[in-house]
Amino acid sequence: MEIVAHKINSRNALSGDGSLFGIRSEFDAIEKTGEVFMDRNSKNINQASRIEFDVIEQKGEVFLAHDLEDINNDTLRLQDALPLLQASNKDLMCDLKSYTPSVLEKVAQAFNSPCWQDRIIFTSHVAQDSRWLARQVPGARSAWSIPQINLTGVQVPTPRSEQDLLWWKANITERILPSLAFNACDIISTQFELAVPDLIEAAHSYNKQVYAWTITSPQQVLQMEQLGIDGVVVDY
Repeated sequence: MEIVAHKINSRNALSGDGSLFGIRSEFDAIEKTGEVFMDRNSKNINQASRIEFDVIEQKGEVFLAHDLEDINNDTLRLQDALPLLQASNKDLMCDLKSYTPSVLEKVAQAFNSPCWQDRIIFTSHVAQDSRWLARQVPGARSAWSIPQINLTGVQVPTPRSEQDLLWWKANITERILPSLAFNACDIISTQFELAVPDLIEAAHSYNKQVYAWTITSPQQVLQMEQLGIDGVVVDY
């Protein structure tokens, strides 16, 4: 089971923002000790073999941030982050937070280099976007992040209440099963509460891996491993 570090180089990075100093400090920590402590809560992610980061577009530029309101004068632009990402010696998971042709083109151009071959997973709530990006970078893989938007564009709200969560746990597999047959993504990515056994079994039957997010304790990691999850995005 692969361990992925959640938002290792976004605003929630070691320095508490997306500044160059904060990112460089994190990567230095990886290189020197193999350990990183995220945020002010000292979230230990030293087991991670891959780092996850978000990209979002604002005024024609692509930034490493989860939301537009996260962007400030210290936020890294994607082109400035590239040498730091490469220096991390970690594989990557690039999570799209913008869904326009221009951001797809910019991200594809940024990672269309031999140094990224076989090292990156592109993930999006829009499966077509992650598939398209994966085709632009040799060896890249694509992930469809659910529940949010299915291939027909129907909105699938993220569970907000305990009642919603219980309903989704009972119905998530049935809702996405029709899409699994023709969805060309390599990975199904879901919040860990919805990583139920029948969803994992269905995805595996179509030769798709399942990654769960966002894990906040070692106990949850063990739970996911026992279910047969292929990867977890951790934040502790």
